[in-house]
Amino acid sequence: MPLLVVIAVNLAYIAGVGWANNPIVYKGCWAIAIGLIVLGLVTDFRQLELIPTTFAGTLRYKPKICSVPVLTIFTALLVAVVGFYIWCQTQWLWMFMGTLIMLFGNVLPKSIFGPLIGSAVDCVFILAILTTELMMSN
Repeated sequence: MPLLVVIAVNLAYIAGVGWANNPIVYKGCWAIAIGLIVLGLVTDFRQLELIPTTFAGTLRYKPKICSVPVLTIFTALLVAVVGFYIWCQTQWLWMFMGTLIMLFGNVLPKSIFGPLIGSAVDCVFILAILTTELMMSN
């Protein structure tokens, strides 16, 4: 997920967003992505303990202690900011909107909506990034 920051900044560069042309920004987004990956490895896997659960007749394993997905939220917020700048530059709002849809869809309680809504909004998010890339490359 953190590598999406690099992709978003690259899309901003292709879209002609002024600050995305700066080599320091490009190197900085790589530093942020690598830092987030390392932080995720340290925080999420240090004391990971999985417990078996069942859903819809299938066996699954989930963390015994679930924490707030800070890295995912932070990454999505960075992508949303970049998407906003792309929207301002090109009038193409789909990366920004796809990120907001993903954020709000993942906030919905799984106990009520089930896991399908989270997967669906994640798919919308990736499709929004993909369509933004396709539009910027034309």
